Amino acid sequence: DSGTLIQYNGTNWTGVLTGKTTRLQAVWGTGPKDLWAGGDQGEIVYYGPNGARDRKLGNFMVLGLTGVSSSEIYASGWQGMFKWDGTTWKNVPVVTDMWVSSVFAQGSEIWATGTNGALLRKTP
Repeated sequence: DSGTLIQYNGTNWTGVLTGKTTRLQAVWGTGPKDLWAGGDQGEIVYYGPNGARDRKLGNFMVLGLTGVSSSEIYASGWQGMFKWDGTTWKNVPVVTDMWVSSVFAQGSEIWATGTNGALLRKTP
């Protein structure tokens, strides 16, 4: 269902209602108290120690999420890539006008894939 996350507790999968009605299609986190989920219409929800918080990203289809920490999160999608700095989302310039469909962070490097075989790498 739209807006539902699926959680595995080590034995079973259960649905977790988010209160959202949009389709969520990307998830990233460091643990159960540090989880980001994103999807259609720029919907991004952060689940932290104090519960769920909206981190909406305007009119942006989120296809991928990754991060280095809770204050450095990257969202990829049909308008490129954005970075959460702990307070606001900021555009990350990319060298393609194609969809950036997947994103992965490893230390200070950010890797992303896009349409037509695009492979992007951001270094410090």
